[in-house]
Amino acid sequence: MSERFKAPIGSTSRWLANDCDRVLRLASQPHPLLRFEDRFFDDELLPQRLADHLGLRLAPASFEAIFARYRRAAVQSFAARLKDLPPERLASFGPPHLMDVVTHIHHNHIGDARSGKWRELPDPLQHELTRLFSVFLERFGYSP
Repeated sequence: MSERFKAPIGSTSRWLANDCDRVLRLASQPHPLLRFEDRFFDDELLPQRLADHLGLRLAPASFEAIFARYRRAAVQSFAARLKDLPPERLASFGPPHLMDVVTHIHHNHIGDARSGKWRELPDPLQHELTRLFSVFLERFGYSP
């Protein structure tokens, strides 16, 4: 996040820590767990499973349309055209960072799709981040 948003690592660590705290509070509830590393976004059956979890009944064509709209290439294409949305659909969190307030897709929403890049950081920083996020890492099966 620090690299993608050109923000100091201390700031992005706080953003992530807040997100991790929220996820940990929800972890004991019966919600589906979608891990980026499991590439849930490539799972064509995910829209159906989510609808089933929520008790929704949709036509099969709806599942196909949802999956097509949120495939990696479609999201990247949408993100590249954010500036074409009506102004009321956009929020800015500092130039050039735009986000669609409806989908929460931001201008550089999907990077290179690699996970675990924190393991490539210099040792002192990697160890500090591992310590900072240790509860989250352990709870969700991420090995340092």
